[in-house]
Amino acid sequence: MKIPPTGWERCRSITIVLILFGASGSTLWAQETLDRSFTAKDAQIEQTQNELRAALVGNQGARVAAIQRADAVVGDKTKPAAQRFQLAALAELVRQQAYAADINQLREEREVSARRLLTAFPDEPGGYEALLREADNNPDIEHAKGLAQELLAMEKAPSAIKQAAQLLHDRALLVGRPLQEVVNEAWGETGIFAEAGGRPVVIYTWASWSPGSLEQARDLAKVLPSEATLFGLGLDAETPAALALLEEHPAPGAQLTEPPRKAGQLARVLQVGKSSPIYIINAEGIFIDVAGEKVAPSVLVERLNQR
Repeated sequence: MKIPPTGWERCRSITIVLILFGASGSTLWAQETLDRSFTAKDAQIEQTQNELRAALVGNQGARVAAIQRADAVVGDKTKPAAQRFQLAALAELVRQQAYAADINQLREEREVSARRLLTAFPDEPGGYEALLREADNNPDIEHAKGLAQELLAMEKAPSAIKQAAQLLHDRALLVGRPLQEVVNEAWGETGIFAEAGGRPVVIYTWASWSPGSLEQARDLAKVLPSEATLFGLGLDAETPAALALLEEHPAPGAQLTEPPRKAGQLARVLQVGKSSPIYIINAEGIFIDVAGEKVAPSVLVERLNQR
């Protein structure tokens, strides 16, 4: 999902970009993206930032030393909070380098990092956004729901963060519900889904602002078993941008056309938001996952057989 700009952008802080690559998908690298509009006015903070940036490509010893120096500067409350937060966020990124080879450990460390930022800077939006990112990126829907609930209970969490957390939480509540019940809520009828009775169903969402969702759907279509039915839901399917995208990259599976005067209702009850989630419904017609886009297609296919 697209995180609201309230957090990192308002703070002029650091965005952590995670790039997964390699045939096995086991190597994870972290790349920092700095807001170029930020100018560090404190010379000590600026020097420590440079040391941390160098440590990102250095050895473990260099990383430890740079983090220790950064922690000392961050603890100096005579310096501007926004600048100290930026430094702390960069130090967390350097800490995470030690776990880059193990995606599960890295997820745990990113969550720990977010909590450290929240504890040290409860008035800075960036820590809340970091925890929201972990909720949004976690393939374990129950854990993601728990993180969303935690954010909703935080008094100082920005309203935009709470709105995004509410969306994640409500989407997770679809798990265990019958597909026909959800579709009836949106359309007042089951529509095309009636044809899929007794077979697993996968619904992917796509939009012109997320062309990668169509590519992921095509990869998924190649490995889906013949007994599964694939549906696509375009979030802006009738716009010129979406039509141009479809002309260049045809969408796999049957495309869902909503009934008259019901446009957008299915996306609403599916709690789509601005992301492109993939929903998995088993042969009994029950939602078993609402975050299929976060796993490899082969893993998603395995989940189709869950009861």
